[in-house]
Amino acid sequence: MKPALLITLGIIFAGLGVTAWTLQSSNAELRAQLGTALGYRDQLNTQAEDNVRQRLTTDARIDDLENQLLAAANQLSNLSTALQQAREQADPHYQQLLEQARREVAASQPRTRRAGAGINPLADPDSSRSIAQATVDSNFAAFFESLSLTPSEQETLRATLVDFNANRLQHLRDLMSGELSDELALSYFGPDALLSSVAEFLTEKQLDELHSFDLNLTRQSTRQMYSNMLDNNGGSLTGMTQSLVLDTLLDELYSAANNFGAMVGPDGSVISARDDRQLAFDRTRGRLENDLSTEQLGQYDQFAQAQSNAIHFTLTAASEDGDQQEIQVMRVVSDNPPN
Repeated sequence: MKPALLITLGIIFAGLGVTAWTLQSSNAELRAQLGTALGYRDQLNTQAEDNVRQRLTTDARIDDLENQLLAAANQLSNLSTALQQAREQADPHYQQLLEQARREVAASQPRTRRAGAGINPLADPDSSRSIAQATVDSNFAAFFESLSLTPSEQETLRATLVDFNANRLQHLRDLMSGELSDELALSYFGPDALLSSVAEFLTEKQLDELHSFDLNLTRQSTRQMYSNMLDNNGGSLTGMTQSLVLDTLLDELYSAANNFGAMVGPDGSVISARDDRQLAFDRTRGRLENDLSTEQLGQYDQFAQAQSNAIHFTLTAASEDGDQQEIQVMRVVSDNPPN
């Protein structure tokens, strides 16, 4: 019995030893895993602290940038005000002419709903010629240089354009009061008026170039004016959407279907020109329907309603220091044009 007992006890102690060794190995492995987990935890805590510090730093930078942007906006506003004041003071004599014209249109436009802040037809021949000379020199200097004309021919062409523009300014009052004949209206405000005035001095090719040059000049002026109006309205017709609207609208307003934006129609009538202009606004809306939202179409409709009855007469004059200054000569909105 004793040998068997000893063998049994030996087996038991051996099993206990193996179990103890296994438990010790498992415990060491668990301790290693725990150490690794604690290391990961420390890394995560460190990363979290870094993220908090970076966020605080970013928030501080954002606040600083917002302050800088606000300061820049204030500076821009101040510069815009100073620029406008400088423009108004650049040529006191010219400003007096503009003020004189404003007073004249106030007395001669009883049937209009609103007379805008542009200048009006100038009855005084000297004033008309002074502005016409500045207009021609500013608008057409580049075109003159592109022509293969002698200095004498260039001067003759310039003088003809000055006469044409001076007469337009004086006839503008009669046009808006309904006292200008259809023949004269076509001669000075029709789609071919400018080209007809210089047809004897230029070739067909040069006339085509003049037409394109003048049309582009007028488009640019109208685009700037309409862009300012849309910006001031504060709606959603901004950025790329505004560019799309203006590109489409100007294509229609200065198309052959709208007599290239002439102030009178083929019959010499302001009324027919107004009706054609309204159709141009309608065609523009049809082309934009799939590109604008309902809200944007509504804003376009409001803009079109306000502008389709408007008659604009714009020119570009140069101050003595050579800076160009765009002047809106006349803007009258009337539900009942004179003819």
